[in-house]
Amino acid sequence: MCIRDRWYQRRVHGELILKLKEPSMATGQKGNFNPESVQTRAERLKHIEIPESTDDIIIVQPNLEALGFRYNCYNPILQGYGISRDDFDHTVRECTRICEFVWRKKKLEENAEYMPILRYILILAFIFVLGSFGLLSQIAASENEDGTIITLALICIALATTLSIFVIVKAMLSRPEFINLEPEIFAKLSSYLNSQNDTIYRSKGLHWQVQDTFYWLELHINKPPRSHGN
Repeated sequence: MCIRDRWYQRRVHGELILKLKEPSMATGQKGNFNPESVQTRAERLKHIEIPESTDDIIIVQPNLEALGFRYNCYNPILQGYGISRDDFDHTVRECTRICEFVWRKKKLEENAEYMPILRYILILAFIFVLGSFGLLSQIAASENEDGTIITLALICIALATTLSIFVIVKAMLSRPEFINLEPEIFAKLSSYLNSQNDTIYRSKGLHWQVQDTFYWLELHINKPPRSHGN
């Protein structure tokens, strides 16, 4: 069994263990909080065995944050395929940039105010409430009841009530849609590496592949270097 197959077997078993632990928290049982459910990628990385490079697969290992890759994984054998260190590092660096870009975008979404227009609608409703109180106070202070002022006060109250109900219903029914970090990064990495394969690597007997949770990258060697010139 190759290194890749052994790792996938361990990873699958690891997921099964997690699934056995998660129901206690999902069912609301007290005292069964699972810390693994809130671990960062860097913390999860400590429990993952990264495979070593072999004769036919070059492994690009993750950085310490597990949201990018190291720049010291170039193998001189790639010179025989016409791939320089600069070419290799450029691909790895761009993959790291993609990871960091999506992560920053997700953080901006999480810290942004959700539907800020609702705040302005509430402010407008409050203004209508103040207006209605002002009109009603004017009626109370006056000896004569003015039908126009009463009508305006009722309109202000109706508008304030309508706007408030709209905000409440909108807030209850709406849910913010945040980036799903790992699937988003995986999709962008796959797209980028496929373009690199099509334009550079595949014609040289090589091809990139991203691990399904992008803890590492794989550069597969499909042909011996003697079939390619520098």
